[in-house]
Amino acid sequence: MKFSVECLKGLGLYDAVGSVIAVGSASASRRYLMTLERHWPEVIKMIAPANKYPVDVADWPVHPEFAAEVLEEWGKMQPYLKVGHLCELNSETCPLIE
Repeated sequence: MKFSVECLKGLGLYDAVGSVIAVGSASASRRYLMTLERHWPEVIKMIAPANKYPVDVADWPVHPEFAAEVLEEWGKMQPYLKVGHLCELNSETCPLIE
């Protein structure tokens, strides 16, 4: 994340960016957005989650492996918040959060 921001600054593009789309595992989606919030709070954040499981993302609790992965990711958030790697999301910079 820091490297991307520094590259954009070096190219003179940083101030032109108004929104960012994170692409990654559906189970880690919230953590990705929280990482963006920590390092780039002024942009609008969006997520394009990739789902490797044979169930809809909304049905993660019914798939044991998916559920285990989601819960593992959830367990990372409080320790990462405590050491400053993440920031809580807000509805202004991440419109889907209420």
